[in-house]
Amino acid sequence: DLQPNFYICTLTSHNPRGFDGFTSIPGNHTTGMNDSNVLLVYSRLQNMRIVSSAICRQFPNLIEIMIFESHIERITPAAFQHCSNIEYVFINYGFIRTVPDNTFMNSPRLSYVSLMANRLTNLAPNSLRGSSIDFLDLSHNLISVFNPAPFEPINATLRVLDLLNNRLTTLPYAAFENINGE
Repeated sequence: DLQPNFYICTLTSHNPRGFDGFTSIPGNHTTGMNDSNVLLVYSRLQNMRIVSSAICRQFPNLIEIMIFESHIERITPAAFQHCSNIEYVFINYGFIRTVPDNTFMNSPRLSYVSLMANRLTNLAPNSLRGSSIDFLDLSHNLISVFNPAPFEPINATLRVLDLLNNRLTTLPYAAFENINGE
């Protein structure tokens, strides 16, 4: 839950040619504040292509990342390697096709992930390992085959899995048998 006293960084990326990331995030802080005070990074309508690991390296106490309509094509495990405090991740309206193994390995507090309206076709089997996700929004993607393997590491915590508007036509028998669910 957002609190009104969150110190927010609005990420603006000048990347007209769509290079694969950036190494730092320039900007000025409010008097008495620094990178350690930033709890939320917000980005919309940027040309980023990947989620840069610079975000979590530069803002070590980050709790929430919100990236919308920013041409994100790939997430790499390095992107969240330094995100040990992250709780909420929203990367919506992009072009992501898969989430690789160990993406959230160093994010034990991560409880809410929204990858809505990308081009996801699958999640790697260990993509969610290391997190404690209880709400996962994969709606409005291109998932056509349900593979329960990626959800096994979060079986004990997952309560809501949104698969609305994907290309699923059937689910395997007992697909959600080991998922906590609501």
